[in-house]
Formats: sequence, C-alpha cells, structure tokens
Amino acid sequence: MSTLLIVVAPLFAAVNDVIPALETTALDNQKVAIPAPAPRKAYILIFGFQRDSDKPMAAWDHLIAPAYAGNPQIGYYAIPVLEGVPGLIKPVILRGMRRSLSPEQQSRYAPIFEGAAAIKKAVDFGDAHFAYVTVISPERRVVWSTHAAASEQAFVQLRKALEPLLK
Repeated sequence: MSTLLIVVAPLFAAVNDVIPALETTALDNQKVAIPAPAPRKAYILIFGFQRDSDKPMAAWDHLIAPAYAGNPQIGYYAIPVLEGVPGLIKPVILRGMRRSLSPEQQSRYAPIFEGAAAIKKAVDFGDAHFAYVTVISPERRVVWSTHAAASEQAFVQLRKALEPLLK
C-alpha cells in the first residue's frame, strides 16, 4: 500500500512583517499616507503587482468595500504596484484605471511606483497574478495576509483578524 502525500503552499503570509510607510495619490487625486496622520485602528490593503491582478483585486474590493469603505477607524485601499512602468506609460495606465472605476472606487485605488521589493517580502509574494490582501496595524505590522481568491470564507477570516484591532 502506498501513501499519497500532498503538500499545499500556504495561502496566508507570515504575520508580523512590516509594510513600508506609503505615500501616494489615489486616482481621485487625494493624497494617501499609510500610516495616516489621523489615527486609524487598522488598515486593509489589497496589493496587485501586474495587470493580471486587476480581476482578483476587483473581486476582493467587491467583498470588502460594502463593509469597510468609509469606516473612519479603517484605512482601506487597493494598491496597484506599478514600479518599473516607464514614465511615458504611467499617465496612460492611470487614465485607463480612472475610466474603468467609479468615482467612489477611485478614492480607494492608490497606485504606487516604488517600494515593490519591501511590499513583496511583507506579503510573501509568489505569483503576480494574485491579489495580496493584508490587514495591518497602525504601526504597519501585518496581522493577517492572504493571496487566496476572494471568497466568503476568506472574508470571514479577514473580519476576525480586524476584530482585536477595532476594540
């Protein structure tokens, strides 16, 4: 009799890594800083590292936004990481993103153009096709992270990770 051993790569990154401080501009032209000058109890950040990650990012946004967008205790942003995009192409990409998103979505989509290596380390980057969803503390420490597909089950885990931060 033989034994079948299946090894599954974890869909959750190690916690306690630190996301670097981020300063950028959302697609609605509002400044975004993480951590923000105003005290927040938690942040939910969705990172995407290439064009193929736009659909997984949108699927997560569809789950998270109704529950947490606009909550003053939580900084919530989808962050396309566009490091390495040539300067002449950036305006074209940003214009295309603005056209594809509603004004409400534009306020929470905040692309960045540097710092990809530190972010990839903190979210346990493995595949650019995924969205990387993190819950972080005000000190930018990763409390929970996944690159699993958006699902109700994963969203429940995200909610549980947020609870202690919001108390």
